[in-house]
Amino acid sequence: MLRASSLLASSTLAVLLLTAGTSPAGEFSPQVLKLPYPPDAYDLEFTAWSEDITYNSQSPLKSLGAFYLEEMRERGWELDKDEVEIDDDSIELVFTHGEHEVDLRISQWSKEVKVRIDGDELDFAGVDDPASIAAAGLPVPPAVRFFHTQLETPADARKPDFDADDVTVISPQGLQEAYDFYCDQVRKLGFRESRRPIITDTRRYTEFKQGGAEVSVNVFTHDAGSRAVLGYEDSRPTPRKPPLAAVASLPIGNPVEAMEAEVAAETAMNKTPVSVADNRGQAVVTYGGKKYTFNNVACFQTKDRGGYATEVVFASKPIPLGQLQQLLAAEDDPSLWDLYDDFQSPDYLILQLGKFESVSFSVPGVGIGGKQPADYTNQMKVEDGRVRGKWTMAAETVLSRKMSFTAEIDAALLTPTTRITSMPTESAAAPAAPPIPGFKDADIPMPDGVEDLSRTGSNFRKEYTATVAKPWPEVSKFFQRELPKEGWTLVTINDGRLTFRTPQRELTAVVKPAGSGTSILVVTREKSLAEKEGILPERGKARLVLGNAHTRPVVFTIGKQDYQLKAGQGGRDPQDALNYTVGPGTYTVVIKIPGEAPQTEKLKLEEGSTWGIIALPTGGYLPMQLY
Repeated sequence: MLRASSLLASSTLAVLLLTAGTSPAGEFSPQVLKLPYPPDAYDLEFTAWSEDITYNSQSPLKSLGAFYLEEMRERGWELDKDEVEIDDDSIELVFTHGEHEVDLRISQWSKEVKVRIDGDELDFAGVDDPASIAAAGLPVPPAVRFFHTQLETPADARKPDFDADDVTVISPQGLQEAYDFYCDQVRKLGFRESRRPIITDTRRYTEFKQGGAEVSVNVFTHDAGSRAVLGYEDSRPTPRKPPLAAVASLPIGNPVEAMEAEVAAETAMNKTPVSVADNRGQAVVTYGGKKYTFNNVACFQTKDRGGYATEVVFASKPIPLGQLQQLLAAEDDPSLWDLYDDFQSPDYLILQLGKFESVSFSVPGVGIGGKQPADYTNQMKVEDGRVRGKWTMAAETVLSRKMSFTAEIDAALLTPTTRITSMPTESAAAPAAPPIPGFKDADIPMPDGVEDLSRTGSNFRKEYTATVAKPWPEVSKFFQRELPKEGWTLVTINDGRLTFRTPQRELTAVVKPAGSGTSILVVTREKSLAEKEGILPERGKARLVLGNAHTRPVVFTIGKQDYQLKAGQGGRDPQDALNYTVGPGTYTVVIKIPGEAPQTEKLKLEEGSTWGIIALPTGGYLPMQLY
């Protein structure tokens, strides 16, 4: 027999620290064990394959920021001052040394401070070796110490895989043999069985207690013989080292914040309040014998073209004026197309005022851009922050067809230095509709007359889509009125995007112009359920879940690491699936199913999202956003 201490090598080791020391400063090194850690760090986890490090601390937020500014400098790391971000409840610092990078985020939570380090080209050697951890000044956690000194593993077992409070051991032992092997050892240590065992054809599970310590023995059948997952937790308080002393301020300013504040202050001096509530106008175009009427209007100037070109827009769809104002402030030369999704832009007539006057016209099958008419009268003027007047064009041949129009406008002029103070009055919302089939259990009211209803998603995240022949402001008003009746609290409104919350759930509603009506997208997230089931991502992180519903083992490859799931593992119960906390980013997953060519799936995991991939029993696989 070999002690578990001789088998602690693993590609990923999650180390739970109840106390931590600080590695001594010295010459530069990309090794993670030579990065600085405050003396009171705990819950420290190293994840080598995604180059992540996380831990918690009771030290003040600013003290941790000052600690890293000093310690990283002494270790040869250079602070990227352009990436410094300092808020009331978070600090983000980026340190570099050649190709190596450390992205450090320190976040204040209600009871502790959470620290996340995202690395690039870091060396994770030694994070699975207790001697190396101790040599770095980081004491070996109780769970690792227990498995290291108290339990034996079969001599012919595979290399164990450590993950936080658990260790997984695969060996040729059969299901019952492995179960008895570990249970006998735990009993000899004085632990008493504390629950009724779970006994099935493929699994054995039980728990033991001794004082505040608990041991779980969870054994599954495996192609090699058995897979044992041994857990250890100790609720007894462990002395922690004192936190860092409080500091009054950081030894660095916030360049990004300072620059933004300076720009914001300068911009605010020039912001001109405007009201678009009284915008009105209409254009009637006759082209090829057909008449087109446009009742939605907007007038704007861009940064690039300034005052020498004013765009007067007449559109077939409502124009998101709030979004237009944001684009004018942020972009040098935005256009009407920037306000709409692909293939959703409206039909329009656009008149350009200024030194070079022109006409642009677009309807299905016709596109006329920047034409200067031969016979027209333009009485539109820009004065007092508004565009007023009339423009007429006599009939003339354009693209082999006769074209003429009359357009009148009285509307506020939007520029990069204006700010909207009031929007058009929204129409009275329609009364709430009776329950819609398929949505009755969702607590999501929909306006009367919705069409193209669909609902997709998981137990933790659902997506509802629909269309309705109503203007988008009316639909927005409907959700603002009806969702609070279902217990939702309105959090934010941004143009056509609304967010709501309850203590257990989150909801986002997006309403956009679509043809003559409005498209509706509602996404709900079951936050409490996701947290209970281990699906909720940690703050600032994403989560990846791998399951196998196939009748044979399946291998998932991420980077250079293979993850084998036995037949049925995680196919029905997500608790049995492989579940990883990862940094936001794009991950390439190769799925290797017996009898099929390897298949590749790229997943973009955004912060706060959880994605899963499950190998299907009939072959192939299914990627799904779980949260």
